[in-house]
Formats: sequence, C-alpha cells, structure tokens
Amino acid sequence: MNIDNDKHFDFSLSHTHTPLPQDVTDIPRPKISTAPRAPKKTRLKRLHLNGATSTVMRAIKKIRVKLLPEFFEQTCDRLPQETAIICGSSQLTYEELDQRANRLAHFLISCGVEKGNPIGILLDRSLDTYIALLGVLKAGAAFVPLDPSCPSEQMVFIAKDVGLRGLVTTSVFRTKTSVLPCPVIELDQAYEVISQQDETRPQLRVEPTSLCYITYTSSAAGRLNGIAVSHANIVNFLHVATPIYGITRHDRVYQGMSTAIDFSIEEIWPTWIAGATLVAGPTDARRFGLGLAAFLSQHKITVLRCVPKLLAAIERDVPSLRAILVGDEVCPIDLVRRWSRPGRRMLNTYGPPETTITATWCELFPDRPIAIGTPLPTYYVYVLDEQLRAVEDGRSGEICIGGSGVTSGYLNRPDLTKERFVSNPVGRDQEMVPRLYRTGDRGRITPSGDIEYLGQIDTQVTSRGYRAELGGIEQMALSQINPASLNGYAPAPPFGARAISEPKTETSKPGLLKQINVKTIYMHIMTDPLYKNSIFNMASTFILGGLGFVFWIIIARLYKTEDVGIATTLISIMTLLNNLTVMGLNSSLNRYLPKSTDKNELISSSFVIVTLVTFAASIIFLLELHIFSPQLLFLQSNFFYLISFILFVIFYSWNMLVESTFMALRAAGNILIKNTIISCLKIVIPFALVAFGAYGIFASTASAFAFGVLFSLTILVFRFKIRLSISVNVSLLKETLSYSFANYLVSFMFNMPSLVLPIIILNVLSAKYAAYYYIASMIQSILLVIPVATAQALLTEGSYNEAELKKHVKKAMVTISAILIPATAIIVFAGNILLQFFGKSYASEAFQFLQLYSISTIFTALLLIANAIMNVKHQIKLLVVLNVLIALLTLFLSYAFISNKLLGIGWGWLIGQVIAGLIAITFIVRSLYGGDRVRASTTC
Repeated sequence: MNIDNDKHFDFSLSHTHTPLPQDVTDIPRPKISTAPRAPKKTRLKRLHLNGATSTVMRAIKKIRVKLLPEFFEQTCDRLPQETAIICGSSQLTYEELDQRANRLAHFLISCGVEKGNPIGILLDRSLDTYIALLGVLKAGAAFVPLDPSCPSEQMVFIAKDVGLRGLVTTSVFRTKTSVLPCPVIELDQAYEVISQQDETRPQLRVEPTSLCYITYTSSAAGRLNGIAVSHANIVNFLHVATPIYGITRHDRVYQGMSTAIDFSIEEIWPTWIAGATLVAGPTDARRFGLGLAAFLSQHKITVLRCVPKLLAAIERDVPSLRAILVGDEVCPIDLVRRWSRPGRRMLNTYGPPETTITATWCELFPDRPIAIGTPLPTYYVYVLDEQLRAVEDGRSGEICIGGSGVTSGYLNRPDLTKERFVSNPVGRDQEMVPRLYRTGDRGRITPSGDIEYLGQIDTQVTSRGYRAELGGIEQMALSQINPASLNGYAPAPPFGARAISEPKTETSKPGLLKQINVKTIYMHIMTDPLYKNSIFNMASTFILGGLGFVFWIIIARLYKTEDVGIATTLISIMTLLNNLTVMGLNSSLNRYLPKSTDKNELISSSFVIVTLVTFAASIIFLLELHIFSPQLLFLQSNFFYLISFILFVIFYSWNMLVESTFMALRAAGNILIKNTIISCLKIVIPFALVAFGAYGIFASTASAFAFGVLFSLTILVFRFKIRLSISVNVSLLKETLSYSFANYLVSFMFNMPSLVLPIIILNVLSAKYAAYYYIASMIQSILLVIPVATAQALLTEGSYNEAELKKHVKKAMVTISAILIPATAIIVFAGNILLQFFGKSYASEAFQFLQLYSISTIFTALLLIANAIMNVKHQIKLLVVLNVLIALLTLFLSYAFISNKLLGIGWGWLIGQVIAGLIAITFIVRSLYGGDRVRASTTC
C-alpha cells in the first residue's frame, strides 16, 4: 500500500484533543413568552393524523431500531441473498454489502476512529459510496458527505467547521484532499489492508442521541451552515416515513441524488429497510430526459424519487413505475395529470433539512389542488404570525415544525440557532413539543385540513443545501434547460417561489358560446372523477342489464316458467348470501383504499375474510334448505350441485370486492370490460345447460360472473400491480371495523326486501309469480344502477376530499335528475313493450308492478345519496337506523298487500320508498345548507 504521508492513514494523529463540533444542544433555548390562548374557534390546532398514519404509529412501536445501521442489518439478517445495490454492471447482495462495510468499519476503528467522530466521504457514485456510508456508521462515527463538484475552498471550510477526524475517498481526488486539515484514506490504495479485516459486525455501544450525519446548507449571505442530525432524529423519520412510502422487497428504487444532499437518504434507506433493490443512477447524459426514461425502463425501476423539474424533463412514460415521490419544489398540477396512471401513486413531500428531511406528505391526484399535505406521525406543524401567535384556520402565516425530527440547531452558529429554533409558543403542546423550527415559508391550513404552501417569506430560496436569489436561479435554469425538452411543461418553481397564473378566459357571449359544445362538455365530464367513474359504472351495469335482458328473453323461450321462477329465487338467494357475507368490506374499500398505504394488504385481507365467511354461509344454507322452500331441496341430492353452488357464491361475493377496488382506484372502465364479458357469456352458456333445468339457468348466470371476476383479478395483478396473498392483517381491518359493520348492516337491509320477496312469493303465491316478479325487477335494476353508481362515486370522491362534499353532492343530484328521471319515464311508458319479448303472460301480469317499481327508483336514489353523505361524514348510527327502519317498513308494506298479487306488492313497495325518499331529501338539504346556518349562528 502506497501511503504519501502519515495523515493519510492515522486518524488519531489529528485533532486528538480537539473537542467535537459544538454540541448545539447546550445552546440555551430562548425564552419566548407563551402566546395567549386564542379562542377555540380560531386557535390553530395540531393537524390530526389520518387512519393510514395511525396504523403506521402502531407499527412503529413494534420495530426495535435505535441506530441507523441497524435498519440495514435487520434486513440483511432477513434477506441476505437479495440484491441490495446495483451500480452499473456491478451489484452486491445484502450479505456482501454488509461484509464489505464491516471490513471498512474495522479498518477505521484500527486507524483511531472513535464513536461520534465526524468522518467525511468524498466519492463518485459507485459501490464504494454505499460501502463507505455503512462502514462509517458501523464504526460508530458520523458521516459528512461531500459532493465531488464542491469547490476546494468549500471543502476546506466544512472540514474546519465540523472538525473532520478523517476523510474516506480515492486517489482520484488527491488534488482536492491534499489541502484538507484532516487525515485521508484512499480506498483504492488501502484495498489490500481493508480486504484482510474481520467481516463480522463491530460490537460498539452507541447512544441514539449520538451524531449520525452532518449536512450543509447555505445562508442568505452565502455562508455554509452545518446541521447535525442524530441517530434518534433519522431513525424516527425512517420509522414513520417508510411505511407511508410503501416500498416493498419486490421494488427497484432509483438512486439519482448526490449523497451530499439529505434528499438521497429518502432514496437509500427506505429501500434497504424494505429489502428492495437500490439502482444507482447514471452520472452521464442519461441523468435527464429521454436518456433517463430509457435507463428507468431498462432497469425496470418501480419507485422514483425526484424533483418536479426532473420529472417534467422525462418526455415519455415509464410503464414500470408504480410510485413517484416528488418534493423540494412546487409540483405543477399539469405534471400530476401527465404522470398519473391507474395503480400508480404520486406523493408530494415537504420539509427542510433542519427537521430531518421531510415533515409533511400527501398523495397527489390529477383533479385535486396541490398541497404539501399533513404532518408525518411524530411531526407537528403550526402556522404562526410574526409574533409567533397562532393564526386562524385559512389565514396565512409562517410554517413552523416541531417534533422528534427537529434537529438541535446549527454547528457553531448560536446566533442563527437562536433565531430559527424557538420555544413552542403554543402552551398546551409545550411539554410534548418544546421546540419549533421556523422554516421561513408561508402557508395556511385549508378547509380539508391540508397545508397549502404559499411561498417563502423572504426573496431567497433554499433547495437542499443551496440558497440563492430567485432571479439568479431563474436565469441559471433558463440557460441550462431547453424549454422544448420539457415537453410543454414550464419548470416548476422551487419551494419558496410562488408562481400563480390565472387562466385567460373569454368573457364575451360569442366566446362563451364557442366553448359550450359537445367536445367541451365531454372533456369536462371525462376529466371529473365523479362524473367519469359514475358514467363508466353506469355503462358497465347498463351493459350487464341490457344484454341480461337478452339473456332472460332466451331463458323465457328455452325453459319452463316454473324453472325460471326457481332459478330466479336461487339467484336472489345467492345475492342475499353475497350481501350477508361481504360484511361491508366492499364499502370499506371504497372509503379507505384511495388513501391507504397498505393497498395490497387491505385488498387481500378483504378477499380472504369474505371467502371464509361465504364458504361457511353457503354450507349452512345448503343444510337448511327446507327453511327457505321445499322446491329447492333438489340441490341436496346432487354432489355437483352442492360444490358448484358454493364456488358460484364465492365468486359472486368476490365480484363486489373487485368492483369496489376498481372504483377506489378510479378505474371504473375496467368494470365495463368485466361486465361486457359476463353479459356475452350469459347469452351463450344457457344453450349448453338446457338439460339441467332450473339449475342450468342459475349456473349460466353464476359461471359467467365467475369468468368475469377471474378476468378482473388478472387485471388487478398485472396492470395495477396488486399483489394478492392468503393473509389477513387484523390490525388493518380493525381500523375499518365499525365502518365495515355499519355498511354491512346497511347494504344487507337495503337489498333484503327485494331479495326476500322472491322467496315469499315462491311460497305464498307460486313459482310463476316469482318469475314475473324477477323479470320486472331485472328491468328496474337497469334504472337502479344510475343512483347506485352515482352514490358509489360520491362516496369515493368524498373519501378523497371531504371538504368538497357539497360540490360532489350537487353533481350527484344533477346526475340523478339528468339521467334517472328521463330513464324512469321511458320504462314507465315503454315497459309493456319490453315485457312483450318474454311472452304475453309476463306482460299482462308484470306491467303494472313494473310501473310502480320503476317510479320508486327516484325515491330510492335519494336514499342512496343520503347514505353516501352519512358514510363520508361517519354518521354511522343514523345510517344504520334509517336503513333498517326503511327496509323493514318496505318489506312489511309489500307483504301486507300480497293478496292483490304483484300489483299489491308494487303499491306497498312504492309507499315504503316514498317515505324513505322524503326523509332522505330532508337530510340532503340540511347537509347542503343547514351546516352554514349553524356555523353562522355560532359565530355571531
């Protein structure tokens, strides 16, 4: 080994008696008088954690990691042979990377490195970079990453300011390192010695409060400021952020940021915690644009962490990406629209290095305003005025951050630390959150509870360690980037620059008339998630109902009326079992899946639970057939009937979960594809099953649904990257238990009257009347899909943003008025013609019932809209009580008039639904307008 001089080897020779960088925790904290407690209405409240982050908090308590390298070591012990890092043509498994880092750690210790010593790392991106990061930490030291492009004078300043005890580098940088006042080790020169070191992990006792790393930012005057981050700071951040980012062991994560920027920690460590593969990005021209797109596609990158400018410069989509995390700058909404895809998550993050990387997060959607979201668990965000008093909600002020991620202050800068790190003026939180960091950023709390970023208070911006005037940044950016290469997207302003441009609109009548045409109406509807999801869901069920109409015409011609009656009763029972066994989990998927960080587990758990319950319910039903009707006992005489019935009911239950999943993913177009497949199969299959009589009709419907569900599951797995597993996350389901159970009762009670009536008719009247009833109800179900689809979309959109619920309710009412009322009129006047296709007996017996049944749909629609509002607002007791009473009343009235056969049942049903509609419209009006009056009177 060729060593130039002693300082390149013996770390203990330099700074032996020099104290470590100033312990900023010793800096006296300024005594700030507690802000007066504001009135309850206007006092800024700490942002509440949502359901997803609450789940994360419970998971945090189960992970026993106190030091940063322990994250990697735990993964290494669990997945030693998985690939940890790919860099160019080289790669290392977790075990190989662990062993090489251990050797370097032992070597550093042998050279005199002690616990807490700051050790610089100056390396080009290579496997050595990641070995050095781990090796320094395993030696108990703190790493100080240096960018190779950093000027020599800045490196000298950092080395002196932090008191570097050594530097890990290579001989390539000898011209720069020769002027540094610290020992230097060149990895290429010391390779043989390092390779002979022990590959076991050093056994050191390091305190969580010890220094982990030091990162540098620039002040307004251009001075570099060191930020000391402890193990406790960074471990806390990774505990809470990693589950939200949702990286799994199957992911391939792009690492493109310089390790001198704390941004890179978000790329590296969540990847290693999950056991995923980190793919080091190129350092040549492939870092941008088409070159980067080709690199991401070639390496099948699934998770990309970048700034919006870089994302805007990628000119084509990368299909393998399932998650994109952006931060450090304002993200334009057009960029979100361009990159959003079904099954792909886009997250926005915000946080200065002084609070350990990231403090807030939110999921981005193409039709939602851009916000920086809500605090990560253990982080606290306040909006304060110039006197550090809480401002009213909706008013702007300075964003201040507290919590476990806030660092101790700046190295050797007590004046700046005193200015930026202050005592928490919010009295009730002082014990829990004693100190706040003043970010210098302006923001406000929106009505939805999100934090909206409004720009920096001063005219300068900070971007991960670099601070400059906005004008200088703009000129530099324009000189470096060809706007044409951004594919029509202007560079996004960094956090600190607020750029708001109002769209130019035509106000003249001719201009407005030009805008109002079929194309603009179509674009408005198809870019609005509620309209789009509603229409796709309606279209899918219209396909199912329309081609189902053809199916029943074929059935009426091929089979006896008595067989049709028994088969329709079986289908009603299958649907009844479905409503019983799905346990409201379909509604939970609609409500919780949009913002869930555990989508795979939530979906898988729902499927497993529903399968088990459905299997048990089907067995009980088959054993107790005599209770339902003696005419169904034939099922017990044939083993094939028994097994196939159970399988059919399970697939039918899965169908509801599949549709709810597609709705939650805003991909209702896939429901249209599924239902088209089901409808086409239903038309063909009956011809092959005529010999099976009533069971052949039932099997034709059920097997078509089974094929459609299997096709949908394939789409979820391969297109949306949903990984289904045979497992149940009990803690995750507990989060939705009360909601699921309530909607289980509501769904069951809502559908119960229409599903129980065929059984009553079969036993009280005859199989013939059961067939008449089912045919009429099948036609009415085509109408019912309009309010059902609209209510589902309303629930989903309300789950995304409850603050906009009123707007969504108005859209839902418009949809009902514009589509349902005309459709009902058509059925009322043309129903007799439709029934003629089934035969004269169907027309004469069923038409009057169909008229009454169709009119009732308008009132049913109001109840469904009210149900969706109660779901979003979590008014669960009211939801359950209302639906139970309405269901029992409707069933009672229908049965009370059964002596008048179908006409009597129709009048009883209509009266019950009219009462339901009147109650519902009262609730809807109060929800739309009553709340404002209440709040106004409270304010007065």
